[in-house]
Amino acid sequence: MLVIDALDEAEHDKKNELLHLIKTDFSRLPKWLKVLVTGRPEVPITESLRTLRPTELDAEGYAEDCELDVEIFLRHVLKHRVLPEHLEKAVMTVARKAERNFLYLYWVRKRLDEKKDTHAIDVEALPDGLADEYNTQLTRFYADGFSDDTSRVLRAIVAAEEPLHVDALPVLSGVNDSMSVLDILSLLFPVRDKCVHVFHKSIVDWLTASPPYEDRMRRAQQKGSYF
Repeated sequence: MLVIDALDEAEHDKKNELLHLIKTDFSRLPKWLKVLVTGRPEVPITESLRTLRPTELDAEGYAEDCELDVEIFLRHVLKHRVLPEHLEKAVMTVARKAERNFLYLYWVRKRLDEKKDTHAIDVEALPDGLADEYNTQLTRFYADGFSDDTSRVLRAIVAAEEPLHVDALPVLSGVNDSMSVLDILSLLFPVRDKCVHVFHKSIVDWLTASPPYEDRMRRAQQKGSYF
């Protein structure tokens, strides 16, 4: 089996060459080779792959299976973090917060790995979903909301159609010391090969209050506007 993860994030210069390759050449692969592709069901992707007659595994359509996968994962990462008699309750609590989103679970595991005391975990205190996770991370550094410089830098990054070169960022954002902002936000906006990347598209969706984060972002703005 060949697994291709996050096909929607392979776009560069308004082109997704990997998507084009799949569309034009994958029908020539041997019958015994199966291909599993993950990604957002964006229109260009679904339309391009339609000719291959793929079997679509929609998360909503397989909600129960996704929930089981979440629970299996959580039992593994929590088994040494909570007392055995509290494990199932902890698994159900975090699973509810995760809403079947493994990116949220990635951040949960990262939080757990950073804790020195293996049993010092209060699952009730974990963020409620991915939107709250992003809000919590930014609140660590910007308890009173974004500064003008931070907002300008983020707007330039979000508006860009491709990763911005660090030398272009001060010009486009109007912030001369834009790298100091990036140093703080490096977990969400890492710099690779002198270009600013977005860790995941959901961060942009959350910052711009795009679906499915419209209501949650409005609630965050009531506490202190970020964007």
